[in-house]
Amino acid sequence: MARKFGVAEEIKIEATMFEGYELVPKPGEDSSGEDLRLHISLLVDVSRGDDGDPFEFVCSAWPDRLEIHKLYLLPKNKLLGRPYLGPDFRDWGRRSTEE
Repeated sequence: MARKFGVAEEIKIEATMFEGYELVPKPGEDSSGEDLRLHISLLVDVSRGDDGDPFEFVCSAWPDRLEIHKLYLLPKNKLLGRPYLGPDFRDWGRRSTEE
């Protein structure tokens, strides 16, 4: 799926079929056993035309959240992207729920 915003900004999302899961307790008082929570993987590419290098997010989409695993800066003139080396995105989520 792709969408253009304004004159130059473009966002493209590629999604997989369900490819992962986690086991969670069944809800309710009579809960016995576990349920599966499925997730899909997403690649989100964002570009701004000639204004800068595009970047790509590698994510997992769960029923109640979106996890960002990696962010790659994709230079226009080079073959390989550079991975984001800043703070772990999972730490950002923990901090926002603690505040």
